[in-house]
Amino acid sequence: MSRSKSKIFLKLFFFIYVGILIYFSVTPNQPFNYNRFLNEDKLWHFFVYMIGSVLLYFSFFRNSKKTSRVIYGLFFVFFIIFPVIDEFYQEKLPYRDGNFFDAFFSIIGFLTGVIFSIISSTAIDESYRRRGV
Repeated sequence: MSRSKSKIFLKLFFFIYVGILIYFSVTPNQPFNYNRFLNEDKLWHFFVYMIGSVLLYFSFFRNSKKTSRVIYGLFFVFFIIFPVIDEFYQEKLPYRDGNFFDAFFSIIGFLTGVIFSIISSTAIDESYRRRGV
């Protein structure tokens, strides 16, 4: 697959991922059972947002133009604000309950994904430079 096609695929996959995330967030009934072990929902929040930030970074920021970096910045702000707004919204739903710590773990997961993306991207670039590719 060519580089431009893979970038388009990553962007499309990212938007589908965000759409699914929003769908599960606003659904009145809880879509999954989070009661198998203590704080399982916090773990899910952490990993879902971490994966989202990795997709965001590699879709819009890495080796991109200035306009993609603006879009990256907007989504960065979205991923920081959305979990808090989402928990307030879930507090109003009849079968859901909002929890500040869910938002906290979502934001920490997102920031962890950003750090992981930057470190891995730097390591990948350094590896290519050493090999002369």
